[in-house]
Amino acid sequence: MSKWKIHPILSLYHWKGSFSWQKFAARGIGVFGLIWLLIEAIAFFWPEMETYIVAHRPIPFLVVVAFSFVCAIWHVRPRVVFRYGLKDRDLNIAIHLIDALQTKGALVVPTNLYFVADVNGRMLNAQSVQGALIRNYFAGKPSALQSAMDAALAQEKYQIETRIDKWSGGRTLTRYPLGTVVPIEKDGRRFYMLANTQLSQDGRASSSEDELLLSLRSLWTYLSTRAVFGEVVVPVIGSQHGRMPLKREQIVQHILRTFVESCRDGTPCTSLTIAVYPPDVEQFDIDIDFLDEIVRFESKLAYYAGNEC
Repeated sequence: MSKWKIHPILSLYHWKGSFSWQKFAARGIGVFGLIWLLIEAIAFFWPEMETYIVAHRPIPFLVVVAFSFVCAIWHVRPRVVFRYGLKDRDLNIAIHLIDALQTKGALVVPTNLYFVADVNGRMLNAQSVQGALIRNYFAGKPSALQSAMDAALAQEKYQIETRIDKWSGGRTLTRYPLGTVVPIEKDGRRFYMLANTQLSQDGRASSSEDELLLSLRSLWTYLSTRAVFGEVVVPVIGSQHGRMPLKREQIVQHILRTFVESCRDGTPCTSLTIAVYPPDVEQFDIDIDFLDEIVRFESKLAYYAGNEC
């Protein structure tokens, strides 16, 4: 996953997706009408203004038109963040069109059930969030991330629940339960490595919808009971290298819904941001307006025990 350097406001694709002549005209006419109404009201009490406008026309008229045009363009500009407060909770949830590594807060990094960073010396999923983590924080060395994960696994004492698998070539790996979470820190930032995908001996990752839901619920439980309380960022888990047969919009919906459900019994974090990799929006034709509707709906409906909604 490489850095995405073009801001959506400069992207023709995002303009095509967000621009609406109806919204543009409605906002432009609305702003123009409001300003002209104010001018008429002020001129009623201050006749000199009307005299000035008449003497300098059409400049005042063009200034109002230009201002209305700018306001209309601003109203229909491509948005990159959709943030809403969660009903009955002092936290917010958001969708942000951004490279997950460029965000702030603790980042959830999807990984495999073996917590391995390479197979036969080859980096796993070089274009994934884990691959970007290795390049940006571990000098491009999978072995460095492997050492950090091994140390964290030993500290978390997950070995009791594990199973040993012997791979071809004599390599022995420890397989951890789906949804296992391991925290690591690097350069002042915290990462939660989440085991959410199966891994074949040739390094191919795979995941199902049920496995996604199970791993997400396990993640929220971990964050509520054992993690450092703070901001959490989650990428669109399993959307690429997990080979999950779901659209990205559906995965986002699962992330939001399981998070909201987890808030019945606890508070996993101070805020949740789902990071959507911007180039994916065009490549996979992600419906940004639909994502906005999803996060608005989940935040306002927010079913908790005891709530009638």
